Amino acid sequence: MEISLSEISSKGDTAFQYGGSPGILIQEEDGRFKAFSLVCTHLACTVVWISDKKEFYCPCHDGHFDAEGSVLSGPPPSALERLRVQVKDNSVLVGGV
Repeated sequence: MEISLSEISSKGDTAFQYGGSPGILIQEEDGRFKAFSLVCTHLACTVVWISDKKEFYCPCHDGHFDAEGSVLSGPPPSALERLRVQVKDNSVLVGGV
């Protein structure tokens, strides 16, 4: 998955589809990027990124994840999948090896 730097939201997060599943690219305050699958590890519901709280939330069963994808509370058994990120030229490459 390739996302042009010009396509990245001014608020620092950009949703995308990766392998048919939702994901999000987040630009941190220091300019670095991180990306996550938005598929909850509990029952595969779609989680949402709440940027002002720096937290992921799964509304299906009240699951909460921190900004690194780790479980804070609720039924999710494990962290969100973190995707590989590489900045190359004027793009951010997400996924791959």
